[in-house]
Amino acid sequence: MKLMLDLRPPVLYLDDIRIQKRDGRNSAIVTGTITDDHGVQRLSINDTEIPITPGKEVKFQHEIVLTDGHTFSLRAVDVAGNETRGEESLDVKASLWRGGIWDGHTRHMHRTKGAPVMVAAGKLDRAGVRRLLAAGGTTTQPSPAGASHGGTENPGKGSGVASGSHETARDTIPPVIYTDLKSAIVHDTNIFFGIHAHDDNGIARLFVNQQPLDIRTAKHVFFNHLLTLNEGENTVVVKAVDREGNETELAPVKITKKAFYLLETEARYTVALLPFRTFEEDQALTETLYSLLLRAFDEEPKRFNFVERDLTKLEEILREQKIANTELTSPDAAIKVGKIRAADGMLFGAVEEDSRGISVTLRLVDTETTQVLVNVDVYDEDKNAQNLAWLMHGLSLKVKRQYPLVQGGVIRIAGNGFHVDAGATSGMLVGMKLLMFREVPVGNLALKEPLYSVARIVQVQPDTSFARISTKGIKTIKKKDLVITK
Repeated sequence: MKLMLDLRPPVLYLDDIRIQKRDGRNSAIVTGTITDDHGVQRLSINDTEIPITPGKEVKFQHEIVLTDGHTFSLRAVDVAGNETRGEESLDVKASLWRGGIWDGHTRHMHRTKGAPVMVAAGKLDRAGVRRLLAAGGTTTQPSPAGASHGGTENPGKGSGVASGSHETARDTIPPVIYTDLKSAIVHDTNIFFGIHAHDDNGIARLFVNQQPLDIRTAKHVFFNHLLTLNEGENTVVVKAVDREGNETELAPVKITKKAFYLLETEARYTVALLPFRTFEEDQALTETLYSLLLRAFDEEPKRFNFVERDLTKLEEILREQKIANTELTSPDAAIKVGKIRAADGMLFGAVEEDSRGISVTLRLVDTETTQVLVNVDVYDEDKNAQNLAWLMHGLSLKVKRQYPLVQGGVIRIAGNGFHVDAGATSGMLVGMKLLMFREVPVGNLALKEPLYSVARIVQVQPDTSFARISTKGIKTIKKKDLVITK
């Protein structure tokens, strides 16, 4: 018989915290994930046990009423009794980009940037709980431990073994890496992605495809990377090494760069960019970022057709519609302006700057369906003019990666719709519009003739999609007709 001793606590991720004000009280809808190699057994929020289905990966969502301090506690226990405890402190100010009013209730978002937020334990020494993944945080042993944004563990203290010996335990826990890079098919020459690496003992080195990045040693390292792609399949591997030499290497991510052969069309998806919402009175900075972002979207291959570029005219519409700065991150406000400008979609977002750096968030909402199609953001500590231009270029690439140009062919007709040989793997999203073409042989040439039909994707599988015709063209859709995302 082989016995295994499980000494690792579960890892707790806070994926999303949505704050809403209802009946004069603040509440938060907390969404998260708990992982443990041997199984998660129990979850408690504010000392109240939450029903879950035990397993190695447990997803949860729970609404809690916030106290005056706007804090809540969590406790996760695995099958071996190891536990993770922590306390999260919320900032109940206006959101960067998820503000607005839905169902009559004001809501905004407390952002966690997608990283695990807390790990603590009741049965391990400090070396065993160095998987703390929040933006700072403290661990204690063996009493309940708390983690909140901004806290740090004092290096050199409390690193002893559980028996109370004064010998220093060697750090054997590898770093933790988070990146927003996912497998994709792209048409741009470059791909832009962010990396967040964490280790309580300090991240010493960071690599992309074995090439070292220029970083300074720190517990938390945030890095933006622009990678030039080769035609065809590209493999991206990210690796982090801590001060003790422990390393973590993420699974390879495949990025496929494809040439785009379908003809240029003026019927490209039309958008406008709302002025950025700001939290500081720095009009010059936001106007500069606005101009830089428009310029970045003009780089080939272009994804959108901007129906309005004049910031002054957009600001005039905002004044006429009595839309304030605080409403510039509301999809409702964006949709209202988009319909006035006859745009298919509206880009809107926010700029937040402090002494440590600058964060820019951007969303794309469809003005017809009110569906939010894109959520992206960038953050950097460097605020000089050259870096801001580079950052806006990266932001535009992130938008195009989430809402890409996709081409395919009709493989089956079904009622008022049809199936296409391109799906989620190619970047298809529910809500995308499709333009229709037909190849017409003329001598040795094959012309691509527009059919003036428009369809909308309603179902997406990994390799196929189903679309329904929303605007009928001059001809009936046939098998082998070509499609391109609007």
